[in-house]
Amino acid sequence: MTLLKHSNIFENLISEIDLSFLKQGRILICGGTGLVGGYLAAALAYGCREQGVHLASKILVTGRRRDHHLHNLEREGLLQITRIESILNGDARSKFSHTFHAASPASPNEYLDASTLHFLNHDILKKLVGITSESFFYFSTGEVYGTQAPLAVDESHKGVITSLATRAAYPISKIKGEQLLQGLAEGDKCSVKIMRLFHTFGPGVSPKDPRAFSTFLYQAVEDGTLRLRSSGSQVRSFLHLADTIRGISRISTRSHHAGAEVFNVGSPIPVSIHTFADVVAELTKAQLTYQSQTDYELSPNNMLVPSVGKLQSLGWEQKIGLTESIQDVLTWLKLSQSEKQF
Repeated sequence: MTLLKHSNIFENLISEIDLSFLKQGRILICGGTGLVGGYLAAALAYGCREQGVHLASKILVTGRRRDHHLHNLEREGLLQITRIESILNGDARSKFSHTFHAASPASPNEYLDASTLHFLNHDILKKLVGITSESFFYFSTGEVYGTQAPLAVDESHKGVITSLATRAAYPISKIKGEQLLQGLAEGDKCSVKIMRLFHTFGPGVSPKDPRAFSTFLYQAVEDGTLRLRSSGSQVRSFLHLADTIRGISRISTRSHHAGAEVFNVGSPIPVSIHTFADVVAELTKAQLTYQSQTDYELSPNNMLVPSVGKLQSLGWEQKIGLTESIQDVLTWLKLSQSEKQF
């Protein structure tokens, strides 16, 4: 049994979200061994079983990580893990009813070269949309709003991105993917939903992910010392994975509109990196230290917090606060380390 099943938050999620829209469907999750994709795959697999939603075939998940908790679900017969190349080279006549495309790493030290990011976030979209009959969900990023985004940035904001920045290839590839989807949605029969995710975390976060939220959580559990490498003044939006999946579920209820619809999916509550570290330290009794590094490259986005009015109009609300979210991950981390499973 996957370690996610030890979480009350996960248990509540799979019983609450309405998965009836997947009935008799064929589901594809690209990037399903990543943080968001993995939680989504587990939620859909266990949720469909608990709710009695019968699928036409096993949920198909693409991903390269071989040490992932989803392999437990594969052994239970709830899904099948494969490589994305097998989908791209397969029979296009075998359509999926719903495709979730989350196949691009968001972690700074995993940023791939521009050509690979363009391939994952743009080049393969035409093929994937072409083999999807009902709904195509594209996981984009709040980073498309650029470095000068206002507080509570909404979906209409046009950001400015400096192409010379180290991290620029990631949001640029997402913007190009969004633009392509807008065109494909105009002439395709499947519904296209673009979800701009902000900082999202929860059980499944990798020890190789160097982003601040992951680093603090692992430091607290492993050696009891949090090392803040900057002032921590940058402001972010932190949303638990379960609330993210609730958002996706709400978006799935939207009827088919011409063109691709765009939704911000994130917490509307601004939180500084320093505050996040403070909460982790308080929950774990860890020591918070300051190790300012002149060679440490800060994100060019000083503030990135969304307006979620459009998502709230569908009946969504954030249910899990920052402290509860962090505690859920800490509990998972301790269990995962004891069972050697991530």
